Amino acid sequence: MTAAWRRPVPDRPLRVGDVVPMERRYEPLGEDIPPVWLALLVPPRKDFAAVDFLKRKGLMAFAPSVTKVRYRRGVRNELRLPAVPGLVVAKFTRAPQWEALRSRRIVSGVLSQGGLPVALREDQVRRIDGLSAALAERMRCKPGDMVRLAHGPLAGYLVEVTAVRGSKAICTALGINVVLPVDEVEDAKDA
Repeated sequence: MTAAWRRPVPDRPLRVGDVVPMERRYEPLGEDIPPVWLALLVPPRKDFAAVDFLKRKGLMAFAPSVTKVRYRRGVRNELRLPAVPGLVVAKFTRAPQWEALRSRRIVSGVLSQGGLPVALREDQVRRIDGLSAALAERMRCKPGDMVRLAHGPLAGYLVEVTAVRGSKAICTALGINVVLPVDEVEDAKDA
C-alpha cells in the first residue's frame, strides 16, 4: 500500500480521482441498535459460511441443522446438513447494512413483511433452534422398538426394529426383513 491510501478524507464532497481509505468501504454492520433477532435468507449451500461470517462480526447466529450418518466404502461419516436450507437466524446488535451483506453474497434476503424486516420473538427463535433436535429425535429408533410403517404398501403396519445401520432401519414385517430409511417409520407411541 502506498501512503496515498492513508491520506485523510477531505472535508469537501468526494470527487472523481479522490482516494478513499479502506475503512470507508461499506461495512456489513452500522451503528448500535436494540438487540433484534432476524431470519435471513442465504444463497444455496452458504448456510454455515454465513453463520461463520456473522459470528466473526460479533453476532449470535445459527442455522438449524441435523446430523446424518452416511457410510461410504465401509467408513462412517457424520454430515451436518441444514434442517431448513437457506435459513439463518441472527441476533443483530448493530444495524445491518443490507447492501454490504448482499454485495458480499452473504445474505440474499431477509424475512420481511411490507418491505420491513420481521423481528422474531425469543420463543420463536427457541422453536427454530429446537427444530434440529426435534428432527433428530424423530429419526431416532433402536433395535427392539415397535414402529409403524409410514409409507408404501405396508403403511400403518406395526413392525419391530431388528437393527439400525446409519440412516436405515431393518424391520421384520410378515416374517421378511425390510430395510427402510429411518424417516419412513414412526414411533408407535406417536401414531
